[in-house]
Amino acid sequence: MVSHPVSPAPFSRANILHDAAPAENYSDSWLIGNGRLGAGVQGQVEDEKLRVNEESIWAGGPQDRNNPDCKGQLAEVKRLVAGGNLLEAERLSMQAMAGNPTSMRYYDFLGMIHFIHYDHHGATGYERSLNLDTAVATVKYKLNDVNYTREYIASHPKDLIAVHIRGDRPASVNFSVATERGLNENRWEEYNRRVSHDCVVMGGQFLGGGGHSFAAGVKVFTETGHVKSLGQEVEVTNADEVTVFFTAWTTYRDSNPHARVVSQLNEAAQTPWSILLDQHIADHHSLFSRVDISFGSSTPAQRALSISDRVKGQEKLFDPELTALHYQFGRYCLIASSRPGTLPATLQGIWSGSPDPQWGCRYTTNINLQMNYWLALQTNLFELNEPLLDFVLDLSKSGQETARKMYGARGAVCHHNANLWGDCAPQDRYTPATVWPTGLAWLCTHIWEHYLFSGDITVLRKYYPAIKEASLFFLDAMTDHDGYKVTSPSLSPENSYMDPRTGLAVSICAGPTLDNCILWDLFSATIHCHQVLDLDDEAFILQVSEFRSKLPPIKINRQGGIQEWLQDYVEAEIGHRHYSSLYGMYPGSRITPSSPTLFNAARTQLHRRIKHNSTHTGWSAAWAMALAARAFDADIVAERYKAAHEFWVMPRTLIAVGGREFQLDSTFGFPSAMTECILQSHETIREEGVVNVLIRLLPSLPTEWAQQGRGGHLSGVRARGGFIVDVEWNERGELVSAMIEDTVGGPFVVTASRSRCEDRNVGVEVIVDGKRGVFVKVASQKGQLSSVRAIHTST
Repeated sequence: MVSHPVSPAPFSRANILHDAAPAENYSDSWLIGNGRLGAGVQGQVEDEKLRVNEESIWAGGPQDRNNPDCKGQLAEVKRLVAGGNLLEAERLSMQAMAGNPTSMRYYDFLGMIHFIHYDHHGATGYERSLNLDTAVATVKYKLNDVNYTREYIASHPKDLIAVHIRGDRPASVNFSVATERGLNENRWEEYNRRVSHDCVVMGGQFLGGGGHSFAAGVKVFTETGHVKSLGQEVEVTNADEVTVFFTAWTTYRDSNPHARVVSQLNEAAQTPWSILLDQHIADHHSLFSRVDISFGSSTPAQRALSISDRVKGQEKLFDPELTALHYQFGRYCLIASSRPGTLPATLQGIWSGSPDPQWGCRYTTNINLQMNYWLALQTNLFELNEPLLDFVLDLSKSGQETARKMYGARGAVCHHNANLWGDCAPQDRYTPATVWPTGLAWLCTHIWEHYLFSGDITVLRKYYPAIKEASLFFLDAMTDHDGYKVTSPSLSPENSYMDPRTGLAVSICAGPTLDNCILWDLFSATIHCHQVLDLDDEAFILQVSEFRSKLPPIKINRQGGIQEWLQDYVEAEIGHRHYSSLYGMYPGSRITPSSPTLFNAARTQLHRRIKHNSTHTGWSAAWAMALAARAFDADIVAERYKAAHEFWVMPRTLIAVGGREFQLDSTFGFPSAMTECILQSHETIREEGVVNVLIRLLPSLPTEWAQQGRGGHLSGVRARGGFIVDVEWNERGELVSAMIEDTVGGPFVVTASRSRCEDRNVGVEVIVDGKRGVFVKVASQKGQLSSVRAIHTST
């Protein structure tokens, strides 16, 4: 039995990415980050450009893009939607509701640390690696009988990036280093100059009115050789080993970023590399080591392949060690891009490699930002969820202006994009996405989920105001429709249906299933918060309860699946990439085995989408895997995971593509889906007025995953109710044993079956602390450890 680690788990060679050549492009880089600063390590031998980012570097300053005509035209848009004049409604909504200007500010590229290593032609024995246990990227090669090693870290304790370069012969390190934005972006630099013989700093202001001023610089430290500055470069000659420090600041956090950069670099140079490295590793490992996973051993033939070939081979034969590496890589990337006090991870985390990033590298709130943070709670990284919650709280403030100016409503609203400045106005003029009003409501469900996993009332009290503001908006903005309360105008994100009148594809609608399910969760969270926090606002809660009771029910369409819209429209694209109609199954929890009609309809909907090639992107494949896990369909889990490696996972980095550039949403989403295969805790059983969390063990583990690795384990993951869970399984995918630690105190029920809660005698029996049954109730207390063992007929 593998118990969750009380002390940090030992380092594992299985947690290392290897490559035998430098990256061919930025998307093949090893990613390092400390939450605020990020870098992509390509590892070229002679001319190396380390692309760097800082979290607050967004093009331009705050804007008021709220369309001033929305409030006056909103009633007419609603009338057109209700009357079925959908093309007219879409036309008017684009005129009166789209943001002015159309597009919000985007995340910008900071620049590069540019190294030129002198006379470095003809290197041999090249190796590039990224150790997920230590968060150290390494480049090694041999040249002229000298073995060179470069180590790259993004230190959270020191809040900087550092590169350590050494050769194994004296005076063998010779290079120059500079900071730059690139040829086309240098026009945004106001200066790039020497500060001292070993330090250069560049600075300026980013394009767009009111943008941040910034400064970024490097400082070199060595005890041997010679260091001098020439122009905007620092040159090092005849050194044994050198440490290069980099940091950047903007006026978002400091009114004098230049002074902050210089001061921080001077302070960093006082710390020996060995101490800096040890502090960095200890800080990272304290988070990373909380969860350990194994799908068993890969074959010798698999281990002998390069990572590129192993990713390609995953399409045909499950690779246990590569899959565990993929799981931990998602956790690694969240640690590197989201720390307390920082901004949340964007579409590309904190690693935009272009001054014109795809989708503006913003916060896309109709699935992508949410997916970024699913794993934070599941995989025991609670504090890394704080940047998201802080951002949601900020949006609940800035979104009040959008609610008031555009809708004449109380509360706060955010549409399908947001940015650093809390811009909540509609983004783009794209009818399948622009006027969706439910982004903030969905994000607010993460606040309640944080409480369910942690039991932390202090956190709930801090962020509850966001939940209230989101609820207030819908109390004012919703529309009466056939006895229901619905959103209007709205849409099912990025999807379309056939207009019954014109036969053309349209998107605008009232009361899509996604909105109804999100608002059920939002209103339920609001009601529960008042109970948990003992708040006194009875009139408000009564109204919230009334609106929840009037939300449309989840319906079943003509194909036997979950209906996506209020009417059973003909889908324009059967295999659409968004699984919005299935939100109630995942990440929501309304569709469970205890509602078999809806549960089976959700399975039907999922299968139909996949049959028609629904998973066009990495994030869509990850969502499909999580849905399949909740649907107890392990075969679909395995099939979608193979498809992801065939089409969307980049073979050299395990990052999934999202168009012309990588996106990190699925990198975070795949570990979430894998966890759902092994542990689920979204169901509850109410007995004698007490709500018991149901912990399902191994509900959807693919048989191939268990057989190929001959068993496995997952330890240190979290379940709702405040539980830490370790699970071990055999080569048949059967539960061997589990350990459940209670960190909050409260009863739970545990099962290793896929049975409905109502079918108490159907399925695999377990023994928990001497009690035996298919579903075993445990009256747990804080600090209690409960041992679980399965009883199999084959043993």
